[in-house]
Amino acid sequence: MSKIGSNIRKIRSVKALNQTDFAQLFKLSRASIGAYEEGRAEPKIDVVIEIAKYFNIPLSDIFTKDLTVNQLTNFLLTEQLDFNKLITNSEKQLNLDFISSKTLSNKKDFIEQLASKKEFHKISFPNILQDADKFFELRDLFIPGLRHQKVEALICKSTKNPIKDSLILTISSDEIVYGKLISETAKIKLPDTGEERILSGSQHYFFQVQLIISVPKDSSSNFEDKLEAMENRIKALEGNN
Repeated sequence: MSKIGSNIRKIRSVKALNQTDFAQLFKLSRASIGAYEEGRAEPKIDVVIEIAKYFNIPLSDIFTKDLTVNQLTNFLLTEQLDFNKLITNSEKQLNLDFISSKTLSNKKDFIEQLASKKEFHKISFPNILQDADKFFELRDLFIPGLRHQKVEALICKSTKNPIKDSLILTISSDEIVYGKLISETAKIKLPDTGEERILSGSQHYFFQVQLIISVPKDSSSNFEDKLEAMENRIKALEGNN
């Protein structure tokens, strides 16, 4: 049985696209997308090819396999470190809540999802961290504290009591801020400008940063070099805790 319908639904969900938005990408109707997902119809092969190309998915996979979050976000990670090989070489894996940049860009909806304890899609990551539970994709987002850094993603631990002098990502319905917590009263120093900011207003959710994914593209670097660079980042973060 073809996996196309369920995979279209999975792609939409991971990419935070409603049926109308997805349909517009491929000049289709919302009703057609609904029919594909419910198994009442299947798209023409040229439409499937367009979908596979657009989301960088092997054509055979979209027909025959249940797509995973790792596959759908692979474009983000494999250019920076050999993510698939790293997962293969790890005996244990973490299943982290995957928060796409589009989901995060709608702060109010995201806060409502957190408050209602909504289940997020999971992304697998080597178990080289302690207690991490969130994977934030940050590509194309403007975040105070990260304006001069090419950070693709953050792996974090949810916490109600962030540790002083640790790096945190804090999110409210009004703002998203990254920085070093310098007081228990939620005063944060932004690494990119040195500005000290006091958080105020809406309730803030705190996520303690455990890994920063910002490895520059370098085709000459081998896997061991990239893994060492990532381990050095983890040690640097541990030194801040």
